[in-house]
Amino acid sequence: MEAYKKETVSSFESRSKSYEASLVEVLEKFARPDMERFIGGLRGPRVLDIGCGPGVFLSAFREQGLDAMGIDLSDVMVQRCHDKGLHAKKMDIENPILYPRSFHGIWANAAVQHVPKERLPNMINNISRLLMPEGMMFVSLPEGEGEGFLEDTPGGAKKWVTHFNEEDVSRYFGKKFEIVHAEKRIMPDQRTYLTYLLKLKNEAPKAFRNF
Repeated sequence: MEAYKKETVSSFESRSKSYEASLVEVLEKFARPDMERFIGGLRGPRVLDIGCGPGVFLSAFREQGLDAMGIDLSDVMVQRCHDKGLHAKKMDIENPILYPRSFHGIWANAAVQHVPKERLPNMINNISRLLMPEGMMFVSLPEGEGEGFLEDTPGGAKKWVTHFNEEDVSRYFGKKFEIVHAEKRIMPDQRTYLTYLLKLKNEAPKAFRNF
């Protein structure tokens, strides 16, 4: 596992309980409208939560009657999902080993930010393949400039964080997705997040060649 992934996973595992509590707060105070828009745009029930963590959003999707699956690189987070009876697997969001065209929607709450920009085109290409035609994707990204390790706890644990501006979103996601809804959100710690509901573009069929 690459160093930036290992450090980030360790950071989340070192504060797994407080992290889960913070996700519950995010869901109840901020993300419900995002989830409603996301669900409203789905053409079917199958949802993939990438970087699912302890399964807070997975549980909410299940409560809405959706067939939701999560992936995460942390054994601790995946086990927490299993403890709740949720469907989750240990898997790298940059290269998920799943069947193409298996999901109607992908939920990526504060997950893409842990991928370096140089690796984003490959990741976005890989996850877009998992969506059925006109599939939806929700993504939330920290606004700002730069990328690198940030200290996450007083003990010195670090996680990789990539910051984005609106031009970045168009540059990295625009080839595969069109924007359905976008807004900025200021979190309790005063960080600003860019939130997007995206729709997979229809790709023109490849022309057949005559030999």
